[in-house]
Amino acid sequence: MNEPQIRRSNLHPAKLGPPAAKAGRALLHWLRATFIDALLVGALWLIGLWLLHIPLAPLWSLIAALVQFIPQFGGMLALIGPSLTLLFTDGGWEKFGLLLGLYAVIVVIDQLGLQPWADEEKYPGADLGVDLRTHTAGYCHSILGSVAGTAIAGRNFCFP
Repeated sequence: MNEPQIRRSNLHPAKLGPPAAKAGRALLHWLRATFIDALLVGALWLIGLWLLHIPLAPLWSLIAALVQFIPQFGGMLALIGPSLTLLFTDGGWEKFGLLLGLYAVIVVIDQLGLQPWADEEKYPGADLGVDLRTHTAGYCHSILGSVAGTAIAGRNFCFP
């Protein structure tokens, strides 16, 4: 009986070489830094939502931690659950304003404190100045600044 021969793929890791290894390391470092950031942001949401007495605070903080992995939009998605909870439980405009304030505080702490710290902690080659310029570009120049800032951050992870 003729058995089929197993053919080695051209995409075998041994054949891809140093560029693939470098890209793999960069993705691993990004994943570690984002995981640490997501845990800390989830904890901030949990503390803030408990202080505001929002129903289902642990659930909303867990969802906030999970959506941190979605670049650019994760933070905004985290706000939907608590907002709808306030809408359906008659939380009032004052509590909604406090929720928006909590969101603003968490975004500033995350973007200007936690993310640069997590990048530096898990990837020692990361330049905190590049991170600060990246986030400033995103805030000052809207969508185009965010796109350019993301490219700068990706370059920073791959080529320290």
